Amino acid sequence: MPILWLLADQFVSAFAEASGPFGWRGRPDGDDEFVIFSKPLDSEIYSELGLDLTERDFGLSLNPSVSVRHERASDLHAQFFGFEQGPSQVAASLSDLARHAGRGSGMMRTVERIEDINVKVREVLSDIAELGEQFYARYSTMPDLVRYLEGSARTSLELGQLALAYALTGDREKADSVLSKLEEIAAQQPTLPAAQTTRFLDAFRAYFENFA
Repeated sequence: MPILWLLADQFVSAFAEASGPFGWRGRPDGDDEFVIFSKPLDSEIYSELGLDLTERDFGLSLNPSVSVRHERASDLHAQFFGFEQGPSQVAASLSDLARHAGRGSGMMRTVERIEDINVKVREVLSDIAELGEQFYARYSTMPDLVRYLEGSARTSLELGQLALAYALTGDREKADSVLSKLEEIAAQQPTLPAAQTTRFLDAFRAYFENFA
């Protein structure tokens, strides 16, 4: 087996070259164990593909994942909570999408040899064309993301995303309602999480001055 960092480096280079004509570009905020490629869906919303480069005994287990990120909402989420990076609004593994489509669980896409790299790159691109693009289309607008967050947001971090989505679409009443829920959560959280939630609330209200 080749040195795994070399296998990972060559896979990422091959994937970047093959995916570039389809609009994919590597994001600079990945790391040695997880790389992210993105392409725009519109001026502020990006489709993303994540590849796990964690070293395993057998090689690389890519476990491709897809996500959609509203750039401004993500940046504000990181800023208000005090994180280095903001989250995507919705994400799923290709394995999960394959299972939901009745295709079993054969989407981990491992890479064991340098000779296999080009084949694996084509397989991932094929998976994206067959399953990923449907996912991206389902969440390609801010209203799509709002609907998803309305049905899924439970934690303070998730509710922070929902509040930002409402604020950025001009829905003050619903944003205020989410902020009230966050206040209730903060009152029941341990000290450190409560401070984090309170930091979000204070930063949110300072940024969106019209929110009480």
